[in-house]
Amino acid sequence: MKLYKCLTVDHEGPFSKFYYEPKYLPKKRKNGTWKPGQWLPKFKSIQMCCKGYHAFQGESYLVCWGEDLLFEVENHKNSKISTGNAGKIVMQQMRFVRPMTGYSVDTYNKVIRKTNWKYGRTVKTLSMQPFNCHETFCSPAFLRTFWKLIHAAGE
Repeated sequence: MKLYKCLTVDHEGPFSKFYYEPKYLPKKRKNGTWKPGQWLPKFKSIQMCCKGYHAFQGESYLVCWGEDLLFEVENHKNSKISTGNAGKIVMQQMRFVRPMTGYSVDTYNKVIRKTNWKYGRTVKTLSMQPFNCHETFCSPAFLRTFWKLIHAAGE
């Protein structure tokens, strides 16, 4: 299962404002691959929207968060995980595996233009955009195009 986490440009969680220190973020190796960041400290218990590390699974929830940075993350094998609605998850322990380097303002704006998404507008920054797929009816075409461009631009 692929898991993703968005951060602000200042490496903070979009809602918690928790600062993810550089030691927790992936580092690019000389050969161009990514070395995952250190494991984050383990929470004793988890609760959706309250305690734990929050992320989303699959490629259907991305535009709901709309922050400036997007990372693939992984759950520690001994960590509890709980799923919420619309692909949200919370886990006891995780680490950042790699940035999704194709995720950018330019990619977002291309998708807006390509799909004529009636609720979207071109932007200068992705931070704090009011995205919620369920409230604004993101179409499957929008999501497919968005992910296709992210992967084409950065991977």
